[in-house]
Amino acid sequence: MQVDTYRSAVEARVAEWLRIAADTSPTTEGTILVDRIQSLVTRGGKRFRPELLRMTYEAYGGTESSKLVDLGAVLEMHHQFLLAHDDIIDHDTIRYNGPNIIGYYLEEASGTKREVAESMGLLAGDLLFSLSQTLLTDSDAYTDQEKVALLRLLNVVNIDVGYGQQLDSYNIDPSPEAFSLERLTLTHTLKSARYSTQLPMQAAAILAGLSDAERTRIDSFAVPFGVLFQLMDDYSDYFVNTSASNNRPKYRDYRQGKITYPLYLGLTISDDTDVAFIRDHLGDKELSDESIQHVIAILEQNGARDTCRQHIQTYVSQTQHALDELSMSSTSKQTFRAMLARYEP
Repeated sequence: MQVDTYRSAVEARVAEWLRIAADTSPTTEGTILVDRIQSLVTRGGKRFRPELLRMTYEAYGGTESSKLVDLGAVLEMHHQFLLAHDDIIDHDTIRYNGPNIIGYYLEEASGTKREVAESMGLLAGDLLFSLSQTLLTDSDAYTDQEKVALLRLLNVVNIDVGYGQQLDSYNIDPSPEAFSLERLTLTHTLKSARYSTQLPMQAAAILAGLSDAERTRIDSFAVPFGVLFQLMDDYSDYFVNTSASNNRPKYRDYRQGKITYPLYLGLTISDDTDVAFIRDHLGDKELSDESIQHVIAILEQNGARDTCRQHIQTYVSQTQHALDELSMSSTSKQTFRAMLARYEP
């Protein structure tokens, strides 16, 4: 199935499922909440996880394109469920260049309290989780055995994401002594790799009926790819993010007070004056771009940027090596290599 055709089909299925949810809501308030969910979900997003599902399934010879649409919609709503809860943890009100669920309620003329708005964000995530699961269980595209395997995969992934999100929450303004590369890698593995890369690829493996041995090889590729995915995102927030992206506000990590790998390097190898400047402004949501540029200059001058690039490159190499071991055609591997090239700094 062509990329654009598949993306359109997934987005249409998500919109349809959310319309059904809005139409069958038992309350007016519930209909408003689901309408806002639909407005947010259809406004933006890369649809990366459904696309990785499609690529993996077809790379292993899968031909039943009907199996991809509902599951792609499930993965997208599952992703949006995690984002809704992530926005509460991060106290964010913006996503995809507009209000998120919390932001919608804070913008109401009645002046909704922050606590109520965040409650709506929590409930939006809960609804998206349940709607994603009911779409899977109600679908006619899968056998009962496939449904059980996919539901188990989704829930096992959620457990690890929860632990990863907990670790990530502790990365808000910790001391450098409480932070380490090992801890960061574990956080990225649990929070990002498990659901961004392992989940869609293992879901495809279930549909394709792959052996346990091949699924193990897929994990050897998906885990470093997922860590690479997040490391590059962290790197971009400081060194590539020259304007607000489609997905997140500009310089979000620093304004949020979150220590990621680039900043960790800056705090551990800078002199006392530079460390004091970094820490004095860390977590200031209203900090000007000009002040953040001084932080970025520190990271570039002390070698943090170069060290970060080298670390990312090790994951690029590890992922490429693991790709060579997968039992897919050379043409499919070339498609995956082209995708990986987008994550090289």
